Amino acid sequence: MDKNWQSIYIQLGALIADAPTDLGGPLELSAQSFKWLGQACTLVQQLGDTADSIMIRSASDHLIGALRKTHAQQIMSIVHRSFATAELNAPVAIQGTFVPIGHAFDAFSSIGKIVATAKTNVMIVDPYMDEKTVSEFASLVPEKVSIQLLADEKDHKPSLLPAKAKWLLQYGSVRPLDVRLVSGRALHDRLISIDGTNIWSLSQSLNAFATRAPATILKVDAETAKMKIAAYNQIWQVAKSL
Repeated sequence: MDKNWQSIYIQLGALIADAPTDLGGPLELSAQSFKWLGQACTLVQQLGDTADSIMIRSASDHLIGALRKTHAQQIMSIVHRSFATAELNAPVAIQGTFVPIGHAFDAFSSIGKIVATAKTNVMIVDPYMDEKTVSEFASLVPEKVSIQLLADEKDHKPSLLPAKAKWLLQYGSVRPLDVRLVSGRALHDRLISIDGTNIWSLSQSLNAFATRAPATILKVDAETAKMKIAAYNQIWQVAKSL
């Protein structure tokens, strides 16, 4: 059976982003960490590298004693090596959707590739939105494409309003932009919707994307995207203009 490199790449990226901090000790492993180890072993096995598969299982079984930290490092090394292999084999369109800590340009580039595909509309949903969404990411959207920014009424940052005002003053209808706020903390996603068809889920808010922890940008499956698009279109209609 052919490998689904896209699926393996996405899952390994999410796995790295959610790597437990207790692998190397000194405390006992949590139930969540055991679950993570099981997923790591299974995904590495799917790549078909017998040596890595054996080593990660052995290292997982020996996360005790004086060599625990060594085994933990070996596990992470194998997971990252497997991720690199999966990325090389994944479709070009999704490569780079895992962003390591501190790789600000990688985040900028990955999101740029997504919004550059828009023909009519880009909606960015982020409860904690600030001026960075406007100054760095909205500028990547092609001209004449409508930009809709949806944030939380209480959680958005004060810098968002002046950024909107300056944007409209400079670009006007050439780069149409509308910012709306939702009350009651109704926003639970951070996402980018393209042309009301495709959705990309962001693991973190754009104002601190990949600055303190690895981040992921994952394309949502078609069925889930359809439901989310319908839901956020309704929310947009009742949201208040900033």
